[in-house]
Amino acid sequence: MTWVGIARGSDGAFAALLGGPFILIGLALVAYAVEEIHRRAVLHRHGITVRAERTRPGVFTYVTADGVARTYRIKRQLLGIHLIHDPRKPHVAAHVSPWYFVAARLFLVLAAGIGTGALGGTVTFHTAWLPDTE
Repeated sequence: MTWVGIARGSDGAFAALLGGPFILIGLALVAYAVEEIHRRAVLHRHGITVRAERTRPGVFTYVTADGVARTYRIKRQLLGIHLIHDPRKPHVAAHVSPWYFVAARLFLVLAAGIGTGALGGTVTFHTAWLPDTE
């Protein structure tokens, strides 16, 4: 931001200060979506489906293939849910949801991340890098 301020003046520094957080939020949303897509793909390919029972509100316990009891947290008030966990990494688990709910949620997160990053990039680079029209 200092370099932009020196190169483009206070308008450029302000644009970098204003647009930078939007770029970072957009990158974080895209990274989350990509990581979740990868996690769901691995679980779909290698995962084992088990039933998890509620031990207290929002906390479910399931037993892995090697007999170890693990907990899973989710904001649902059901008595039991189905989970998929990776037998190679039993701590990696996800609750079973219809594919179209997962796809819609990840599409919205990805679109929000790209849109937020594009907004921040537009604000930052339009003000900081385009030549002055004066």
